Parts: sequence; C-alpha cells; structure tokens
Amino acid sequence: MTAELRESQKQEKEVRSLLRDLKDQNYTKPYQYEIKSLKNDMQEAKQDEKANADIIISGKAKIIYYRYLMQHNLADQGEDSPVQSWTFLIDFSQYILPIILSFTLTFILVENFSRRFKERIDIEGMFPAVSRFGANISQLLAGLVLTFALLAGFYLVIILITGVTGSFGSFDYPIRTYVNNHASRSQYVAAGTVLAKSLILQLLFLISLTQGVQLIVRLLKNNFAALFTSLLITVALPILPFLIVPMASWAQWLPTTYLFSTLTVTGNFGSQLNNAQLTFNHGVLMLSVVALVLLVFAFVLDKMGNIGRE
Repeated sequence: MTAELRESQKQEKEVRSLLRDLKDQNYTKPYQYEIKSLKNDMQEAKQDEKANADIIISGKAKIIYYRYLMQHNLADQGEDSPVQSWTFLIDFSQYILPIILSFTLTFILVENFSRRFKERIDIEGMFPAVSRFGANISQLLAGLVLTFALLAGFYLVIILITGVTGSFGSFDYPIRTYVNNHASRSQYVAAGTVLAKSLILQLLFLISLTQGVQLIVRLLKNNFAALFTSLLITVALPILPFLIVPMASWAQWLPTTYLFSTLTVTGNFGSQLNNAQLTFNHGVLMLSVVALVLLVFAFVLDKMGNIGRE
C-alpha cells in the first residue's frame, strides 16, 4: 500500500511539473512525456498488430506531430478543432469554403457575363477593347477581377473573425499531409506552405472556372440554361469522385477536381480516392493546360464568327 501511495505521489508531482512547464511555455518535457506514452501504447498494440493497425498508424502520426511541435516550440492547438486563423482557414477550405465559393462565383459570373449587372457593375470599362476577341478578353478580365475580389473577401472575413475572437497563430504550425497520398504514411508541414500551395491551385482553378462560365454563357445565350449547366460543371462534377468509385482512378484528369485545392495539397483527397497521381504538381499542370485550351478555343470561335457581338 505504501509503495502504491509513493508511486501515486510521484505521478502527481510529475503532472504538476508538466503543467507548470506548459504554463511557462516550456513544451519540451510535456511533449516528451506524450511521446513516451504513445510509444508505450503502441508497444501494447503491437501484440496484436493486425487488430490494432489503426492505433499503431495513429500513434506514429502523433509522435511525428509532437516532435514537430517540440522542434518549433509551439503550443498544441489540436488537429481536429482548430481555432487559430491560419489553421482554421485550412480546415474550412477543405470542403465548405470551396463549395460556397464555387456556387457564389458561378451565379455572379453568369449574371455578369450575361450583362444583367452592367448598369450596376461597369467593371468592364476598365479594360478597353478594339476587337471582338479583345471585347471577350476585357469581359474575362472583368470576371477575374470579380472572382479574385470575392476570394479575397472570403479569406479576409475568415481571418479577421478568427483572429479577433482567438488568435492568428503561426505559419509554422504543423498540418498533416500524406506521403504519396498514402493514408498510413503521414508527415507534417508548415501551415504557411499548405496555404501558399493551396492558394496557387485555387487561383488556377478559378481562372479556368471563369473562362468556362464565360464560354458557356456565350454558347447557350440563355441565362437559366447557362446557370444550370455551369452549376453542374463547377459544383456537382467536383463532388462525383467522392460518390462514384470508378471515377476515383482518373479524377486527376478532371480540372473540376481541383476545386478542393487544400485537400489536394495535403494529399487527403488522393488518400480518400486511393489515387497517388492526384497531387499539387499534377493540378498545376492540368489547370494551366485547361486555361490555355479554353483561351485558344475562345479565339477560334471569334475568328470563325460563330459568336456575335454581345
């Protein structure tokens, strides 16, 4: 009984010491304690490795996570419910923000390209045009200004709200990514790196989206038909790889897939679809080619005279 009491007192003293370290922002010992506990749990789990595979994979990832935090002397904010600006923005932009942004932009662009907003939004006047193709380029540039302004607005609101109510956090905070899109091979990279790559992919996607919507409006010449078709392509089509299993193996060839830019950058998307080719580099190449093809197609249409002056 005395030995148990001494052990209990020793553990209580150790916990109090760890809490003081956390309060003083000395994270090394607390994280070492967590790593030690995880290793003990994994050692027990390995007694039945097949049944406890998830526990072992999760434990390995957590150890990498705590080592990263210890190396950068960062407080553990939790992976599942981020509250700081940069980590919350990454979490929010995985599923929710892309759908909201795509839906809103599609509606605005269809309205803008069909000139319903011309009296109220004369942004096209900023870009003088001297030819039919020049007029279409002017309209495209106007659409891109609206697109980037809306994206910046969404980002600014999210960052300010989370920053004021909580904190902005650190660009060095670790974000889980998957090596070769493999669910069992985790690594952690800085939030700033994830945000930068995600933004690049997102901007390329939005350029293609703007070009695509403009082309659809020009071809259909009917607002309702153009809106319906555009929403099918920009909102419904990106979701299909999640629902239709055969699409998973070739989802990387669909430009609409990269609507989920953050999921692509972290490898989470490719991990879910079991598609190792669904990567940031492939997305940049794919969206760049699509943007160029759409531009050439618009030029050819203008040269052929199939599209009249709007």
